[in-house]
Amino acid sequence: MELQRFYRRIRLVTHFSKVENTRVSDPSIHRALISIDQFGLRNKSTYRPPSGSHAVETFIEFVDKAFAQLRRDSDSGKLHFLPNLTNLDLQASQILREDKNIIIKPADKGGAIVVMDRTDYIKEAYRQLGDNTVYIKLSKDPTNDIRDDISSIL
Repeated sequence: MELQRFYRRIRLVTHFSKVENTRVSDPSIHRALISIDQFGLRNKSTYRPPSGSHAVETFIEFVDKAFAQLRRDSDSGKLHFLPNLTNLDLQASQILREDKNIIIKPADKGGAIVVMDRTDYIKEAYRQLGDNTVYIKLSKDPTNDIRDDISSIL
């Protein structure tokens, strides 16, 4: 699954790096050709660009073959993987995952892991959301209005 996501990402980057910025001068043409449903605002895109780059497809083929060989070697007993965590580390991580009094999240920056007391985490979330200089409480859900605005612009 991770490999398929990786392959898709490579294909997307390659495909869209080649797409020229084409514009149509008459905005009414845009409205006629594009509907709001085409943007996938509700669902994550599963678009898979056509295979256009021989180099990318060759790379993907080589990676697939290499992983298939690794699987065969592992299944046949030729290859053994050693854990990179000690038993004590594994036990500690399991205890932390099961502790409902803490929250474990990736840090905003730097790739670190943050472990916070659950109560403190919730207090901080409410503090940030309650900051009236940054956020305002809306009287109604604006999603439909925004969708209609985007649709009319397109």
